[in-house]
Parts: sequence; C-alpha cells; structure tokens
Amino acid sequence: MILLSCALSNAAEPQPGPKPAYVHPQTGLSFPDQLGGAIFTRTQRFDDPGLGVVVEYQGLDPFADAGVYLYDMGLKGIGTGIETKQVKEQYEEAQADIEQFRAAGLYKSFRTIAEKEMRIKTRGGEIKAFRASFSYEVTGLAYFSELVLTGYKGVFLKVRFSYPQQEGERGARLFESFMSGLGGLMP
Repeated sequence: MILLSCALSNAAEPQPGPKPAYVHPQTGLSFPDQLGGAIFTRTQRFDDPGLGVVVEYQGLDPFADAGVYLYDMGLKGIGTGIETKQVKEQYEEAQADIEQFRAAGLYKSFRTIAEKEMRIKTRGGEIKAFRASFSYEVTGLAYFSELVLTGYKGVFLKVRFSYPQQEGERGARLFESFMSGLGGLMP
C-alpha cells in the first residue's frame, strides 16, 4: 500500500513543459520553442521602443543563428508586404547596416551573392519580402547569411539567418525550413 501511494504521488508531480512561446503583442505572432528545425534561445526587448524585439533561434544540426526582429522605428503606415516607402527604405537601411560591419573590418571577404524578392507562404496566402544573400568571414570562419525584410501588420519583420559555409546545402535547407515555419505562424 505504501509503495502504491509513493508511485501515485510521483506520477502526479507536474512535469516541466516546453519554454513558453513569446507572443508579439502588435502582430499576435506566437513564437514556439522550435521553428523550422531551430531551437528558441531567447527574446530580447530593446530599450528604445522603436527598435522593438528580437526573437532568437539556433540550429544545432546543422549549426545556424537566426533572429526575427519586430520593430516600427516609431513609424506609421508600414503595412504588410514590401509596397510601402517605409519598407523599401528600411530594407536599404538594413543593407547599409551590414555594409558598416564590412567597412569596420568585422566582415572579411564580404560578398553579396544575390538580391531578390521572395514570397513568404502564410496559412492564408503569401507576403512579399525583400531578400539578400551574403557571404563573409568572421574570425577566420566563412559564413553564408540571409537578410529578409517585409512589413507585417504595421511593423517591420526582419530575419537575419547565418550558418557556416561548410554546412552548405544543409544550412540552406534549414533556412528554407525556418522561413516556412515562420510563414506558418502567420494567418
């Protein structure tokens, strides 16, 4: 009887669940513990409200770092997609930010591989986004990096996704899976 009682009390103890999802208040996006094969690592809210928040993920096999930035820079009229002046200008500014890393010598052997529009498939359709692909070296390690930017429900949604070049196609597939997972969060 005592053994049965101990077994029942152990079975009734609450088990730790997955990390709670971060829900972005303005867009309603609910970020899960895993997104397209990458694991949630943290959420960081910036001191300046216009800079918003970054939701960070990490791929382990293959290795990758991903950040989903949601912010408005204090601007109105951002909309959804890439049609507004604000989104076009923010994409140019995001590229200029990357150029500053190169100019400061933080990114060696920097090269823009491609720039194009892409479509993020959502549960209810598609959203157009700007995409730029880069290669560079940091501390002797070669990386591929993706920049994706669009407007979503009145905020900028920017993705930075980087992985070692040695991961090659595996890293590229993880990026595609991550973007597919992100689109799946959008109604």
